[in-house]
Amino acid sequence: MEDKRKYNRRLVKAKIRLVHDTFGTLEAVTRDISDGGVFINLAVSPPFTVGDAIKLHFLDSAEPEAIFHATLIRVVDRGIALNFVDYEVAGVRRKIDELRAEYLAKQSAAG
Repeated sequence: MEDKRKYNRRLVKAKIRLVHDTFGTLEAVTRDISDGGVFINLAVSPPFTVGDAIKLHFLDSAEPEAIFHATLIRVVDRGIALNFVDYEVAGVRRKIDELRAEYLAKQSAAG
């Protein structure tokens, strides 16, 4: 079967906090991440619905207060897949493409 992903996935175990209007807050660990989204391992899955809006905090990141807004795209046994919509720092929401561009600019300047 052909892989139709737009972005490459990287295996990353990162601590995250999920925030959802219905179930509240849940801490978990990512399985993999790409520029477009993330797969999260869950021991027990709350009642999710495809299309749910979920907020993410990457707890070990340089900016753990940053909020990533995401949409649930898949629910499987012991995990969920989310697409990033945008992100927010200090109350200012920005496009994911802006974050990617900043990262690439920093990489170019460093090396």
